[in-house]
Amino acid sequence: MRPSRLLLGLAFCLLAAQSAQAERIFYWSGMWLETSAPVQHLSLLGVLRGWERLASAAEREPLPPRSQAFVRLHHCVGGRAYSTSALLERLTAFSLQHPDRAYYSLSDFVAEAFRELCPGS
Repeated sequence: MRPSRLLLGLAFCLLAAQSAQAERIFYWSGMWLETSAPVQHLSLLGVLRGWERLASAAEREPLPPRSQAFVRLHHCVGGRAYSTSALLERLTAFSLQHPDRAYYSLSDFVAEAFRELCPGS
């Protein structure tokens, strides 16, 4: 990670934490490129597990629209049996195309990157 980006990120986090109205820290698409391969792998697995849990919860109770979108992507990606390496490659390609986009969370970043794999999700 470049020192200037790290310092800028730290400054943003400090300002956001001090703001009474700050409720989120955003995930920048370019951060994916600065993350090590093992952490990328674990991060993707964590997102996919989270979507799986949402899918299980959706069977028992109604979910908000944002969560429903994650469940649709979970079914699409799982149903098409993409390999983990193919999904990681997709995330990296997406991040290279849009390094300055900000997302509410890592899960939102992954969802946006996978939308082309699953039109209508």
